[in-house]
Amino acid sequence: MSNNKIPSLNNTCYSNYNAIEDYNVIENLFNLIYLGDRNEVGYSGVSNFLPTYVSNLSKTNDGYNHIQSELIRIKEKFENNDVNNRLFYINTLLDDTKKSYINSISKPLTFKDSISKAEEILSL
Repeated sequence: MSNNKIPSLNNTCYSNYNAIEDYNVIENLFNLIYLGDRNEVGYSGVSNFLPTYVSNLSKTNDGYNHIQSELIRIKEKFENNDVNNRLFYINTLLDDTKKSYINSISKPLTFKDSISKAEEILSL
C-alpha cells in the first residue's frame, strides 16, 4: 500500500464477517474509524464496518460477552476523559451488540402461536 493508506471497505462484503483472533483489535478499529483521519482510512463505507462487525461477533453468548467486555473497557477510558462524541459511538456499539445477541437467541413464533398470543393480549 502506498502512503500507508488503508484500503477502503466500500466494495468489500462484510455483512456476515465474524472472524476474530484477538478482541483487542476492536479498540484499534474504533480508534482508526472514529478518531482517525477519515481521508486516510478511506471513509466511504467504513463507518458501517465496525457496527456490522461487532453485531456479527455478538451472535453467540461467548462472542457477545467478549465484545461487551471490550466495549465497556474502551468506554471507561473515555468516561475518564469526558469525551462525549466518543461515548456516543461506544454506546451505539453497545446497543448494536445487545440487539444482535437478543435477535440471535430469539425464536420465531408459528402463525398459530402468534394468533394465540394476540388473542391472549386482546382478552386482557
